[in-house]
Amino acid sequence: MNIALLVEVPFPPISRANLRLYRLGLVLDRRGHEVYMLSPSFYPHRQVEDSVSGIHAVQYLGFAAFIYSTFIRLPIVVVHLINSLVAIIKLNKKVNLQVIQAWHPLASLTAVVAGKLTGAKVFLDWTDFYSDIVRYESSLIVPIAQAIEHIIMNNCDGIFTVTNEMRKALIKVGASSGKVFVIPDGVDSAMFNSTIDSQMIRKRFCLNDSPTVIFHGDVKPIDGVDVLIKAFALVLKSLPSAKLFVVGGGRKYFSEVKQLVKELGIERSVIFTGWVSHKAVPEYIALADVGAMPLRSTLETNCYLSFKLFEYWAMGKPVVVSRVKAISNVVQDGVNSSLVDPGDVAGFAEALLKILSNRDKAKLMGEKARLMVETFYDWDKIMAREAESVEYLYSS
Repeated sequence: MNIALLVEVPFPPISRANLRLYRLGLVLDRRGHEVYMLSPSFYPHRQVEDSVSGIHAVQYLGFAAFIYSTFIRLPIVVVHLINSLVAIIKLNKKVNLQVIQAWHPLASLTAVVAGKLTGAKVFLDWTDFYSDIVRYESSLIVPIAQAIEHIIMNNCDGIFTVTNEMRKALIKVGASSGKVFVIPDGVDSAMFNSTIDSQMIRKRFCLNDSPTVIFHGDVKPIDGVDVLIKAFALVLKSLPSAKLFVVGGGRKYFSEVKQLVKELGIERSVIFTGWVSHKAVPEYIALADVGAMPLRSTLETNCYLSFKLFEYWAMGKPVVVSRVKAISNVVQDGVNSSLVDPGDVAGFAEALLKILSNRDKAKLMGEKARLMVETFYDWDKIMAREAESVEYLYSS
């Protein structure tokens, strides 16, 4: 088959926002299909078409470098929607696409429109409820996001979602039960592995033997990083040498989190690195004793999985994570991680302290976490299942 994969951030490079479809593309290529990854360019000039590990990378005219700018985000999104639709129609004229598959609601909107125009089957990877995420940005955007979600779920041929909780939620809001399939997120267990040496990066940050916590990824209100900051302030009362790394970034809420650190007077103990490349993430996780996921309880967090959970585990790190529904079905409390009620600052601090104060226990929990990843959540195994499903749904 000729298969187009649509994402909303430039590819290459490989990043968290195009990772799932990139991993699917690798498997589809190995199975003999022609795979095209369509994405916007960083800046408004066309990129030369390239090939990455057998995947044809096609960048259309885009402004991705400015997509998170508050004042011009909407016009950029509109431009990307139009240009991505033009790009996929041009590609279809060249290669006759049989399947269009997309991640994220706006790319999915392009996919369903292009599917109507080209006759290709349309499949979606639905890993988030975007309408719930934008609730914290502007209540005015929520009904628009919900309308887009209803359009794409009712006009596609199949949806791959990440948990049974999300499947049930999709069906509840109108998706056909017969076309929603559960394929979880995963991790590259070769790239993320517990043998990575953290000594050089620990020296760079002068960590010495400091007990260390890490949070990495988007810093959004639903991620509850303010809860983590408050909990870490309590940890410092018992372990004053402890350090917290926040690897990633965000918008208004991220600024509020940094201000909270100042208000609590713990600037010397909290290190904000900003965004790092995907390939550098394992080095940062390697320096930590424990990963943190202080999620708030929302529709989104109760339904989804997270790359960071599996990346922490693949690196042999236990995780302190909120007791949200879908993740609680994966985590083995007290075995490979610790579950804490959402928003419980004191409980989160206590769970962190128990792990940081007993590195032998942390190591044992991390080994069990790594085994969980190797057994169930390696990308190649997971995407082989999705690729087989794509082939089946196309032929049925």
